[in-house]
Amino acid sequence: LIIVPIINYAGGFLTAFYAAIALKYKGYYVVIAAPTANDKTIGEVKEYGLDVWICPSLPYIGEIELEWIQQFDFVLINSLQNMICVSEIAEKVPLMWWLHENRVQYEDIIGQYGEKIETRTLKNAEIYAISNLARNYFREFFPDERVKRLAFGLPDFYNYKNYSTKNKIVIALIGTIVKRKNQLGFIKAIKKLSEDEKNRINCWIIGRSGG
Repeated sequence: LIIVPIINYAGGFLTAFYAAIALKYKGYYVVIAAPTANDKTIGEVKEYGLDVWICPSLPYIGEIELEWIQQFDFVLINSLQNMICVSEIAEKVPLMWWLHENRVQYEDIIGQYGEKIETRTLKNAEIYAISNLARNYFREFFPDERVKRLAFGLPDFYNYKNYSTKNKIVIALIGTIVKRKNQLGFIKAIKKLSEDEKNRINCWIIGRSGG
């Protein structure tokens, strides 16, 4: 079972999606569960033979949710937003928690859910972060927990067939377009390149507007 905050085209979900594909390739039966989803994304996920379960109560876990969650041999929980799931499930089913958030998100999410978290249960979870930076953010708020590093990304491909990149270097910046992701800094850096260097690259900024 893989629990995600939302099924859409954001990087956090896509990483979980490709993990699910890898697990299915190894012979596992995989279900992706979320409280809400983009219909188009659901269609693409199902094309890979993966099951999608929409559970509107998530991330909150009650007796009804625990009943079906405990039917799985292993649970992978993606993102800090699902920390309540970790707290409720970790003592009942083997669990891995994968983190990739920045510090601001920790302040927001812990401020929202902190009082509902049984921190003692976190010791039963295998906790991983995508980078040393993400690991340090987690340990700033939970200094007693052991966090390992697990770098996991996306396949290097695209399917826009009408766009030629022949003899070009493609630089892609993927993520919601918001100040904290510093797309502006990327644009300023590109502008400092020589004209010859600019002619040898394609720059893609891929993501929805974050306001």
